[in-house]
Amino acid sequence: MRKIFIVLFILGACAGKKHESQPSKLQNEAHDFIFRMQLMYTDQEDEASFPVWFNEQMIAKQKISSITQTIYETEIKDAPKSLREKRQYYFNRNGMLRCMVIRSYYDDEQIGLIRYDYPTGHDAMGFGRFHVVKDTSRLDFIEDANVPEVKSMFYPASIGKDLMVFRNTQTGKRRYYYPNRRIEKVDSIPEPQIYDHIVMGTVLKPTLSYFLGKDKIKVNLTRYIYSKKTGAIARILFYRGPLTTKRNFDYNAKGKCTGFVDSTFTTSKFLCDIQTTFMLNDAGNPTKVNTFKWINDKPTILQTEQFRYEHF
Repeated sequence: MRKIFIVLFILGACAGKKHESQPSKLQNEAHDFIFRMQLMYTDQEDEASFPVWFNEQMIAKQKISSITQTIYETEIKDAPKSLREKRQYYFNRNGMLRCMVIRSYYDDEQIGLIRYDYPTGHDAMGFGRFHVVKDTSRLDFIEDANVPEVKSMFYPASIGKDLMVFRNTQTGKRRYYYPNRRIEKVDSIPEPQIYDHIVMGTVLKPTLSYFLGKDKIKVNLTRYIYSKKTGAIARILFYRGPLTTKRNFDYNAKGKCTGFVDSTFTTSKFLCDIQTTFMLNDAGNPTKVNTFKWINDKPTILQTEQFRYEHF
């Protein structure tokens, strides 16, 4: 669903904008938030086997039974927004995700549905087994409709205290989690294969992530930086080939996340800022999310999301 760069072709148009560096530290310290921001709005949203994008304690405390996320896409040239996707998340009373339904739209009409059922929630590692129901019957008469495929499915291959290995059922590639060790201390990876995924930290709190390239070169490297005081995510650094994106999170005086800014560079040259802002309700949960870029010091919205909460 999410890509770090929402629209790559806009980078050149933004390159002329003068860049003002984002603050290197948080103005306000973060506290509990309903989203796990180290996972939400990243490629981890495509990892259906690890359904831990939400804070279970807060979901249970607020007695939230479901969250509906409606996503609208806005074209660059002031075109009217169009409904692209609707996601519905259903939770049990312990705050764990029990079902996720994704509906895709074309010209504001539903064209596809994928449902993920989690009969046992997820375990302490963050791993959850799921069943999939997919309906794309209406795609037969629509060309070039972009309906997401079934998300990545993993299964545990080897679980230990110092190393957890999961295998992707679609590609056969493995993901290695080293929850208690620093990258410098990992001398070898069991039977490493090209494009295997290495993660320092845990599913819930990764600190470094990369894929094995040829000759064990690290590619698509991501670093996660957390607040030393609260443990909340402060920054994420994405290294994707020649591009580096620095994501800085903003928090209000109550410690709730109000959004983030992605600043993209190539070598030392600034290319573009893409900003995402959250409008919060009285409970401190997002109700509207706008993603926009700046052109001539004016914001142009690329995407709008609305969140609705239901309670037990």
